Amino acid sequence: RHLDATLPRLCSELRGEAGRAEAALEALPTAAATVEQRRWRLHQVVQECNHSFGELITASDTSSRHELHVAARSHELCVAFVQRVCERIPNFLSDEALADLAAQVGETRGVYLPNFLNGAVFRRVIKQTFEEPLQQAASQLVEELSSTVKTALSALLATGAAAHPSLRDQLDALAAALVDKERDAAAALAREKVEAEMCAPFTINREYEGLLAQFEEALAAADGTREAASGAGRQGAPPTDGRFFPAEFVRAAAEDIKGRGKGGAERAMTRRLQVSLHAYQHVLQARLFDSIPIDARHRIMFRLQRQLMPALLHDEAALLPLLEEEEPDVAAQRAAVHAKLAVLRQALQKLEKAAGEDEDRRPAHGAATPPSSSSRGGGSGVSSPLTEYVGARYAATPSTPAHSGAPSFGARRLKKKASPRRLSPNDIMVDHVAGVAAALWSGDDKAEDQIASNRQSFSSSL
Repeated sequence: RHLDATLPRLCSELRGEAGRAEAALEALPTAAATVEQRRWRLHQVVQECNHSFGELITASDTSSRHELHVAARSHELCVAFVQRVCERIPNFLSDEALADLAAQVGETRGVYLPNFLNGAVFRRVIKQTFEEPLQQAASQLVEELSSTVKTALSALLATGAAAHPSLRDQLDALAAALVDKERDAAAALAREKVEAEMCAPFTINREYEGLLAQFEEALAAADGTREAASGAGRQGAPPTDGRFFPAEFVRAAAEDIKGRGKGGAERAMTRRLQVSLHAYQHVLQARLFDSIPIDARHRIMFRLQRQLMPALLHDEAALLPLLEEEEPDVAAQRAAVHAKLAVLRQALQKLEKAAGEDEDRRPAHGAATPPSSSSRGGGSGVSSPLTEYVGARYAATPSTPAHSGAPSFGARRLKKKASPRRLSPNDIMVDHVAGVAAALWSGDDKAEDQIASNRQSFSSSL
C-alpha cells in the first residue's frame, strides 16, 4: 500500500524537524533551574569578566574593540596629562619670565639687599606655576581613566550576562561603584602628591645640583675662563650641548652675572633664579609626570582588578534570583521553540500510532493496493507524501472523488454519508492524524486552529 511508504517517511521528516528544533533550543543560553546552577552561572559570568579585564589592562588581549584596550588607552591618557601640564608651564629661561621674576625680586627690597634672594620667592613661583596645572590635569587623567575602565567593564558584563538583563544591570552598577571608589582614592592621592610638592621645594636628586654645575661650566666657557675641574659636580646632568641651557641664554646671563649688563647685582641674582627654577622644574616634572599616572593606573586598573570578583560576589544571595530572568528576545525564542516541539511531538506520536495500526491492517502479500491520488488525475500540483497518502486513502472509497490535499473533517463526514461503507474508529483516528500532519506540512499560520477543529470533530465522531 501507498501508506507503507508515506507514513514512515512523514514520521522521519517530523523527527528531523523535531531534532532541528531541539538543536536550536540547546543553542540558546542555558536557563539555570536550580540554586546551584544559578550560583555556577553567576560565578562563571564574574570570573570571565575578571579574566577578560585582566587581559585588557595587561595588553594580553589586543583583538577587542579599540576603546576596550585599557592598557593602550591609559598610556594615551598619561601622555595627554603631561602635555596639558607642559602647555601651561612657562619657559623660565625666556625674556618674559626674566621680567616677571625681576618684578617679584624687586618687591623684596626694603628687607633684603640686592645681592640676597628671599627664599619665599622661589617657593611662591613654583606654587603659582605648577599647582593649578598639575591639579587640574591630574583630576582629568583620573576621570578619563575611570571612564575608560567603566566602558570596558560594561562591555564585558553585557557580553557575559547578555541573557539576564537584570543581573547585567546590577553587576554593572556594582562594577561602576568599585571604579568610583578607586577613582576617588586615586584623585585624593594625586591631590596630596601635588600639595606635598607645593609645601616646600625639596630634592635629594643630585641631578638638580648637576644641572646648576652645568650652567656654571657653560658660564665659564662663555667668559673664556673654563676650568678643567668644572665638570666634577655634574653627576646625573644632561650633556652640555646647548639643549638644556641654550647658548643665547648663557651669553646673556654671563653679561648680567659678570656685572656688565644693566641692573647690577639684582639682575645677576634674577638670572641665577631663572637657572634654579629651570633646573628644579626638570626634577619636579620627572617626579610627578611618572608618579601621578603610576598611582592612577595602579588604583583604577590593577588594584581594582584584584578587588573585582569579591566586590561583584559580595552579596551573592541577592544576585541569584536575577538569573531566573532571561533576555526578552531569548525568552521569546525559547517559548516559540518549545511550542513548535510540542506540536511536532504530538503529530509524530499520532502518525507513529497510525502507522502501527495500519501495520496490523495491512493486506496479505499479493493483495491489490489502492492507487495514489496522482495516478487518478485529481491532484492540484501539491506533491507532498501526505497529500499522496490522503488522496490514495479517499480514492479507495468508490463514491469518493480523488483529492489533492488533506480534506477537512467536515468534508470527510459528507463523504461518509455518501459511502455505503461505515468508517471504523480506527479510520476516523487515521483521518484525524492525516489532518494534523497536513496542517503541519502546509506551514499555514492557522495550522493549530485546524488541528483543534479536527480534534473536536474526531472526539464527537467517536
